[in-house]
Amino acid sequence: MFEPKVKIHYQYRNRERNGRGFSRKELIEAGLTVDEALWMGIPLDPKRKTLYEDNVETIFSIIDHIKTLHEELEEQRKLEIARQEERKAEKEKDSKKKKKGKEAKKEEKKAPKKEEKPAVVEAAKEEPEEGDKESMPLDDIPGVGPKTADRLFDAGYVSVADIANAKAEDLAQVKGISEKSAAELIKKAKEL
Repeated sequence: MFEPKVKIHYQYRNRERNGRGFSRKELIEAGLTVDEALWMGIPLDPKRKTLYEDNVETIFSIIDHIKTLHEELEEQRKLEIARQEERKAEKEKDSKKKKKGKEAKKEEKKAPKKEEKPAVVEAAKEEPEEGDKESMPLDDIPGVGPKTADRLFDAGYVSVADIANAKAEDLAQVKGISEKSAAELIKKAKEL
């Protein structure tokens, strides 16, 4: 595309062929130094001493082509920088929304806890009487979860009073309860 042309005189014939590079005189005529030409990627043929106008015009077209490429790259860089700034702005907006959402959730969590604390304190102050053990569910015994409570209920133990009055050997018959844990359950039920 951008190649230097060289004229050849051979046996009374004048021909043109592609040369290896541009001569120093052609580069100087185009206003370039050797270092600038090499930096731009323009080939140099140090053996040639000739000066052809077509080659000088080719150098000018190469320089124009490089300038247009440089301008296009600058425009692309500006567009890319603008896109990155837009992405950053969107991320900041999203992070602010997330922070606001988290703060709102924290406030929602804090508000019910403050209201619940007095109720828990009042419930702790009230001590159940002996007669209340029959109405207390099995889940109230520390260490008894929903599965264990279901198993005890299926075995016939309906309230905390039933567990407090049971024997460890009888409770150990329930699936998932050993004699040791049965003794602990009875002890905890009696403490309530």
